[in-house]
Amino acid sequence: MSIMRTALLLLLAAVCCTAAVETQDDMVEAVTQGPAALSGDGGYEEILTEILDDIDEIKDISARHLHGLRSTAQRARGNTVYHVFNERKTYAQAQQTCQSINGQLADIKSMDLQKFIEGLIRGVDSRQSYWFGLSDQRVERVWTWTDGTPISNCDFSYWAPGEPNDGSGGQDCGQLWAYAGFKWDDVQCNSQLSFVCQVGPGEENACIAEGSCLKLSLPSGSVTGVGRTAPNYGPETVFGGSGITWNPQNLPRNYNNWWIVFDMQKTYTFSSIKVRNYGDTTHDVTAFKLETSEDKSTWTQVFSTGGVRAGVKTLQPFQGFYGTGRYWRFTATRTATGWQPWLVKLQFCGIEGRPNHKAVAVPGGGITGAGNTPTNGPEKTVDGLAGTFWNPQGLPRNHNNWWIIFDFQTVYTLVAMQITNFGDTTHDVTAFKLEASDDKVTWNPVYSTTGVRPGTKQPQLYGGFSGTGRYWRFTATRTSAGWQPWLVGLKFYTIPAVESKGEVQGDTTQTHFQVMGMAVTAQQARDYCREHRNGHLADIKSAAVHDFVVQTIRKYSNPNENFWIGLQDSSGTSGWKWADGTALTSCSYKNWSPSEPDPPSSGQQCVQMDATNSFSWKNDYCNTKKFFICQTGPGDTRACGNSAREIGPEFKKVKEEMAEDVEEVLEELKEVEVLEELRKIEDELEDAEEKEE
Repeated sequence: MSIMRTALLLLLAAVCCTAAVETQDDMVEAVTQGPAALSGDGGYEEILTEILDDIDEIKDISARHLHGLRSTAQRARGNTVYHVFNERKTYAQAQQTCQSINGQLADIKSMDLQKFIEGLIRGVDSRQSYWFGLSDQRVERVWTWTDGTPISNCDFSYWAPGEPNDGSGGQDCGQLWAYAGFKWDDVQCNSQLSFVCQVGPGEENACIAEGSCLKLSLPSGSVTGVGRTAPNYGPETVFGGSGITWNPQNLPRNYNNWWIVFDMQKTYTFSSIKVRNYGDTTHDVTAFKLETSEDKSTWTQVFSTGGVRAGVKTLQPFQGFYGTGRYWRFTATRTATGWQPWLVKLQFCGIEGRPNHKAVAVPGGGITGAGNTPTNGPEKTVDGLAGTFWNPQGLPRNHNNWWIIFDFQTVYTLVAMQITNFGDTTHDVTAFKLEASDDKVTWNPVYSTTGVRPGTKQPQLYGGFSGTGRYWRFTATRTSAGWQPWLVGLKFYTIPAVESKGEVQGDTTQTHFQVMGMAVTAQQARDYCREHRNGHLADIKSAAVHDFVVQTIRKYSNPNENFWIGLQDSSGTSGWKWADGTALTSCSYKNWSPSEPDPPSSGQQCVQMDATNSFSWKNDYCNTKKFFICQTGPGDTRACGNSAREIGPEFKKVKEEMAEDVEEVLEELKEVEVLEELRKIEDELEDAEEKEE
């Protein structure tokens, strides 16, 4: 950025701090007219209007000055800017610095990005090693990007030979290792290194995340279906979605068993499926079931529904299940009029491989269990190893109350779990129950079954439930012979976060909204958005944002649930403010339900989107549990007139702390032709301040 532009940005800060701004229109007028808005002169509209459009860049600069640092190099790549900082910090300190500029440590998910960042580094200091966004701090040996994507879900990795090796123990953070040509190495997180930040979403499509919809291209003959089909109307057409339909013929009306078997060639875990009908009211599928198999002989049903809409040509999503297998069978069990289906498209959503439990992995020390377990403790159930198992000793035969408590450190809503027995007929679990708690005192039943099969080492999946809590207790309530369980593995599955991304009206940067399918208190929701999304509860400041979020809820989540948003009366005096500090009184858009909000005396200081009233606002007690919506990014920064007043104090503080920097800038501008004009502007601003006082 040029010195000239930096100076102009500082002048904008002064304008924001000194102008008396009461509405958003006043803000635009004051900034675009500059001192003329105060003194009667003009001539600055073009420059300052441009700066107003770059307000996020101003925030970025102020944040870096507040923390006393600037990136040594920065460059945009797509809609993401990468910053190289040649300052030595611990991994945690580096992450905090990245967060201070609305970013994170860089996630390098492709060779192209790796080489791009290497080029940036070589322009700074190629002798140094650099932190980037890879660590296994949460679960040992499970390397995960800052955005939560496991590296195992990515095709790209760039470890140095022999790495990661956890050489001296506790090497849980990744560095771009200068000694190895910036290949990756694991190192202790308290080491002091330079670092690379990213501001923006990065490479969102480089890895398969849980819940992603896959573009499958299967070899000829791997898709088979019932009935006779004309050329180009076979079951393989459902992967094309071009309007050509699968049309199984020579079967009677109301056959209701039109199936397609997919050989995926490898194991996949799917958590949702999307169906596109032809769009008429004759041949459209209205009900289906989904089954999976490892051998194309024994089929396990994982999902069924009778809620498919006829007469609709758009993709209809169905989710809330987990299933794993190489072979998958889709069966249309009903059509609109009983005639054969004309099916345009099926889209499978999930991950390659078996279910990914890393999102709810338990940190070290967070597991306790019943019985005496000197070498085979309950942590063996989540170590991912087939040869280890939990073996609680010192309890009588038929104890039937062998329990493990997991502290997930944060609140999760679980919808399925997987259990892996030892595989004998003596110690295998045949029945269990699952409970959730917020305090490890009061336990709420979530699920129980007596249908676990003994004598098999194959993982067994159980779902169809939903429960929420930080603490989870698994209890084996029966084994095959009454002796203590030898339990090899447990995995837990949560509802994947539904993330809808788009540009918010009136803003020049992309804001991400994540619809979270877990029921938590308002404070837990705020903590989750901050810790896991680098954001806050969603600020719904305009009708455009409201419509965008509601569309996402209706498309991907449960439209019958209520959702916490960022509006709160923390003072208990009807002083409603959005999560970014903007006062609601400064916003023209308000969407309260009839007779809302209840008065402060009610104690209902948090706000939800009410599903029963078109997702209008309703205040409620903050300790009640609801789904919630996170926001990452600035949102609609121009929707409320309070924006200038909220930003103003921040820039005033920055201006004071940057006084010496301003003097240096002015010194460097001595030979620049515009210096005198800048000084005139400064004088006019000082006069304006005196008038305001």
